[in-house]
Amino acid sequence: MALALKITRAGRDALINAEDGTTEPIQIVAVGLSSVPFVMAPTIEALPGEIKRLNSIAGQAIDPFTIHMSAQDSSPDVYDLTGIGFYLADGTLFAVYSQDEPIFRKVSIAVFLMAFDVRFESEIAGAIEMGDATFLYPPATEFVQGVAYIATQAQVDAGEEERAIVTPRTMAVRLAALVAGINGQIANFTAAIDDTIAGFIASVNASLAAIRARTITGSGLATGGGDLTANRIIHVPAAGGADIDAGTAADLAVTPASLRATSRSMGSTGWIRNADGTIEMWGRVTPSYTSEGDFAVAFPTSFPTACDSVMLCDLISSASTGVDAWTQLINNSITQSGFRAQVQGGWGAWAVPVGIAWRAKGR
Repeated sequence: MALALKITRAGRDALINAEDGTTEPIQIVAVGLSSVPFVMAPTIEALPGEIKRLNSIAGQAIDPFTIHMSAQDSSPDVYDLTGIGFYLADGTLFAVYSQDEPIFRKVSIAVFLMAFDVRFESEIAGAIEMGDATFLYPPATEFVQGVAYIATQAQVDAGEEERAIVTPRTMAVRLAALVAGINGQIANFTAAIDDTIAGFIASVNASLAAIRARTITGSGLATGGGDLTANRIIHVPAAGGADIDAGTAADLAVTPASLRATSRSMGSTGWIRNADGTIEMWGRVTPSYTSEGDFAVAFPTSFPTACDSVMLCDLISSASTGVDAWTQLINNSITQSGFRAQVQGGWGAWAVPVGIAWRAKGR
């Protein structure tokens, strides 16, 4: 039970001296019992109506502010207890308490066991010592081993009770509820993450589908391609030498290698195909000049399409002088395979060209 004690002036002086260290800690050695209600006053020096004094008293500080006290009366005495007083070792009345209604009714067959807590406003519990009784049942605290009661499930769930003991059963129930709550939160969090990831994946897949739907295809000389669901190759076919010689394919690319592979004939008489598709031919002819007349000149190879022009040049020896003859191209004689020319002018072994050089261009 909790009693609002009144510390007497003498008790206060003893307590102050103990706190200051000028005396030893005060020691409560006995409790006086009164059956007469009285006014609690700090001037009281003896317990009013005291009927007996118990030396079987024990106590212990259970925290810096609180002392737990116990007293026992195993006599067959009969009385109504309305007031108590605590005495120090030197007989000083330290503190008193009284009330109109009986605190306890002692009967002959009962053992009076009184246990209560005294709580001070400051940390003075360490300055007070109790008697040497062999019994003491203080409440269990963080500082002292003692009597405690088992907390109910409601108290464990509320988490506000300071002096009750939690059992494995009630703790298991509480932990199960906490774990269930945590698991629920984790499940909700996981579901939210899954939804977010699913939405992200759907967005990415939609973007990828849009990208895959795009196509890359060739144009002009480039061929191949397709959509982006697979690797695609754009190909530009290259022309070979025969293709360049034929000059008919419009979907082939001319490369340096293919140009080098074109048919050609180099020498005093020969031909070559240019990069623009034109063909040039050249050569020398030494006709037999027995009389004025025409003679045929064959190209080393025929022009695939047409010969566009032919140029002639007379050749003379370095010793020849006074040449009065010349060679000329016969009109409309140019074909894809050759042309015809004739010699005109004076005749004489000394006066005729020794040959002609020609150059033709076509396609």
